[in-house]
Amino acid sequence: MNSYLCPKILLIDDDPTFRNVMVSVAKSSRSEMAAYESLLDLGALDLIMLYDVAIIDYKLEGMTGLEISEHLNAFFEDIPMLLVSSLGRSDIPQFEKTTGDISYICKSAGSRKIFNTAIQLYLSKLSQKGRSNGDKLFGSIKGEIQ
Repeated sequence: MNSYLCPKILLIDDDPTFRNVMVSVAKSSRSEMAAYESLLDLGALDLIMLYDVAIIDYKLEGMTGLEISEHLNAFFEDIPMLLVSSLGRSDIPQFEKTTGDISYICKSAGSRKIFNTAIQLYLSKLSQKGRSNGDKLFGSIKGEIQ
């Protein structure tokens, strides 16, 4: 994982305008964002481990963003994923809600809101990891005391 203040963000979206806007928002917030048109453009799946959070377009050629996110989540469960769509999706239950480590938001919410949501997912995951590590530490200390 990267610095608490500067998470590395992965963006997969086939809309070049949206990619450019999101990269600009990330730069203005001093965050690093790598933008790709498709999962294939990223190259090796192992490269996903270089990122702290992923923003993925729902409607991509070949697979939906939901399918990609579920697939990636099976292999990279430590990376929170935010699905974005230009349309409200009736095929995604509870759109704009969180399901496990995959969250959803409409692009109409705005680039800043999408960026901030991705950062919140990252910070939430970081907090969960901290609590989990703290619980493990507390459990081992407690065991030593007894």
